[in-house]
Amino acid sequence: FIAALLLAAALGCAHSPPAHEIPASDLGERFELRAGESRRIAGTPAKITFERILSDNRCAIDVVCIVAGEARASFRLDAGPGRTETFTLDTDRNPTAEVGGFGVSLLSVSPAPRSTVRIDPKSYAVELMVTR
Repeated sequence: FIAALLLAAALGCAHSPPAHEIPASDLGERFELRAGESRRIAGTPAKITFERILSDNRCAIDVVCIVAGEARASFRLDAGPGRTETFTLDTDRNPTAEVGGFGVSLLSVSPAPRSTVRIDPKSYAVELMVTR
């Protein structure tokens, strides 16, 4: 009984990815990253990292604004050995960029701002799509 239990536990662990393994997304797939998180691009050596929000002057959802404003975010693309590029995207004027042979699109930034709440920089998340 104990041997069977140990074998079952070992087999269960064999199918679990290591905790430090970075998840992967396919080209053309939408995915979310929180500040400081990375995602591998499946089938390539590339990895994209959402470093941080540089500025956020989007209109708060609980007020009326004349302009929508924008959020600007910093990213890093590691496209292979010695091929690292940093770049910025924003939700208004520059939501896409060609970087390291990939097209990177910033689809959204969350959470939505409120006039009475300061957003903790660590709580930001972005939705991205990477294409070739």
